[in-house]
Amino acid sequence: MKYPTSNWGKKPRASVSDLWNSSLYEGANWTELDNPEVASTAKGMPTAVIPWHEAKRTHKHKMAKGLRDYHVDAFIHCYIDDQKFDGEREGIWKQWRFFYEVAGHFDGILGVDFSTNADFPEPVKRIQFHKMRVIEHGAIRRGIPTIVNARWGTQETWSYCFDALPENDALCIGAVGSGLRNLENRPMFDAGLRRLIELKHPETLVVVGSANYPIFDEVRASGITVVQLDGETSRHFKQKELRHV
Repeated sequence: MKYPTSNWGKKPRASVSDLWNSSLYEGANWTELDNPEVASTAKGMPTAVIPWHEAKRTHKHKMAKGLRDYHVDAFIHCYIDDQKFDGEREGIWKQWRFFYEVAGHFDGILGVDFSTNADFPEPVKRIQFHKMRVIEHGAIRRGIPTIVNARWGTQETWSYCFDALPENDALCIGAVGSGLRNLENRPMFDAGLRRLIELKHPETLVVVGSANYPIFDEVRASGITVVQLDGETSRHFKQKELRHV
């Protein structure tokens, strides 16, 4: 969708604040639900991931040492508590320039995963999905290798949560903190994943967290490549020689 009254590309008045991050929307191709279309642009699959708060800490440490051209062979993910990447002052939505600056020193980004809890009001859930696509679009426009995040909730979200995701492409999902250890949580997760596959036909599914659940055996059997990477929680349990969570 095009907006002929847009002032994108024009220098704003000095007194005007960009409260809705309009710079991130430049060059977007819009879906009917007004989300920017995105595609996974990473040339290869990640072999390591690092959560945003650790990546930020690494960046500040390197900058303090004057290592301005450093590179870390890992993708940044946000499968972490929202306060660690979506805070009022330092969250990636408000401080997106810093997010991209840091990401430029890593292999890329995946798992831009704003929470969409079932008890959120419907408009809040919709804006959270929208923000995922916008941050990804902004990264892609700036040449940052990106693997698009897929997330879903209860069935009423299916009419919009898969909007703008690419077809026949690589997608990533988070199994960290998803509650899959509890059997009662698995039917909704499994149903949403099956719906994602039905609609988008991903070639590769990058799973951050444990992929040791029956649904992923089903995914593999369908011919989809599953790339599993440890998130913070599963890594913690592995180090303690306990099973995945």
